[in-house]
Amino acid sequence: RYAVPADSEIAGPVRLRLALASSEIDTHVVTRLDRVDRDGSRHCLSMGNQRAAARHVMPEVSTKAEIAIDDRILTPLVPNEPVDLIVNMTPAAAVLHAGDTLELAVASRPALLAVSVKDGFLSYENYALPQYIARNTLFHGPRTMLEVTTLEAA
Repeated sequence: RYAVPADSEIAGPVRLRLALASSEIDTHVVTRLDRVDRDGSRHCLSMGNQRAAARHVMPEVSTKAEIAIDDRILTPLVPNEPVDLIVNMTPAAAVLHAGDTLELAVASRPALLAVSVKDGFLSYENYALPQYIARNTLFHGPRTMLEVTTLEAA
């Protein structure tokens, strides 16, 4: 959770850099960033997903908007050893007010973070991801960060 200290705007790419370990050779990470306004209403701003074994970055085709990941190259995880993942999330544009809160949720399958189209966001409800029976550990620290582009409110 991040309490918004002053009025500002988010506009552009959203990305999560995440240090993760899993008990299996592969897993999925599904992410969701919400704005919770001062009245407690929740608004989904961005979502993303990444297969952990498909984490090869292609710097030659990456841009400021998206870090390209080659999902054709699979590198199995070593159980319980941390790896660095990049989860490209959908671009976001929102006006934030002092007192709002940004909340990041991370899960291993879409159903845990589902939103519907009626909530104003594309749903992952029928997104076919293989189910891995794994225990995942997320590491807080310098290898884990959420990247958003903010602008000062006019």
